Amino acid sequence: MKLLLFVAFFAVCNSVHGQWEEKKEEPPEEAKEMAKESETHAQILEVSETNAKYTFKFPEVNVVDFLSFSDLKTLNAEILTSVFGESIYINGKEERVAALSAKEILEHLKLETYKTNGMGTVGCDYEVLCNHNQVLSIRFTVNFMGAYPSVHAVYASFSLTQGERRRRISLYDICKDNDAKSSIYDMIHLKMKERGRQRIKELNLQDTQIIEALRNPPQPNRDRELDFIVTDAGIIFYSPFGFPHVMLAAEPNPEYLFSWAELKDKLNQSSVVRYFFEK
Repeated sequence: MKLLLFVAFFAVCNSVHGQWEEKKEEPPEEAKEMAKESETHAQILEVSETNAKYTFKFPEVNVVDFLSFSDLKTLNAEILTSVFGESIYINGKEERVAALSAKEILEHLKLETYKTNGMGTVGCDYEVLCNHNQVLSIRFTVNFMGAYPSVHAVYASFSLTQGERRRRISLYDICKDNDAKSSIYDMIHLKMKERGRQRIKELNLQDTQIIEALRNPPQPNRDRELDFIVTDAGIIFYSPFGFPHVMLAAEPNPEYLFSWAELKDKLNQSSVVRYFFEK
């Protein structure tokens, strides 16, 4: 009899313990929703056009969880305008970039290289640096040929959240206030000065004009938005010295990485980048 009572008691304890274990492991609804949101990412198709000498590649977002067709259209339009501007001339007619597809623009650029004998835009490419936590970050490069070859870089991050009227993320969207935004501009300028001094030592420069330019880099233009990309490591800001072609070899790397720890007290805790510094 005692043995039967013990077995029954043990079975009841196991049942209660098992239920407790299940409840303990079940995350709250809010946590599950946040986990689902943080996993949001874009499915990207590569659009490309090539000819004998030049290659044009560009990303086109095909699917994003929770986003409607209209939202996707807005997102792709903003990706295009971030790189090619608001308008482009095709066959002598000004066209709105937002009304075109990536394929239409790349086909036009490819044909232009034939017409101009390899002058103007002669290639473009991209690299996806972040595609999760509701953020898509892309570094674009566009190659030009004029009197000298040159490369134009665009650093852009886009929100993948629902209901956004504007998709490209700006400092205004993620900073606490204007003071915090201004502080970030100051932080970048300080790093530019440090990098300029390092560059003088690395190259053992004698040219006084280049030395002066490296010692006194231009302030980032506060009247326009800085280009930046959101990454797991932090935010990479793009702020070149703006050297002319003849001095370009002496220009420091224009990428300035600030970790989430460095930026956390300046960022809005409920902004689209919240999942990166909540780790």
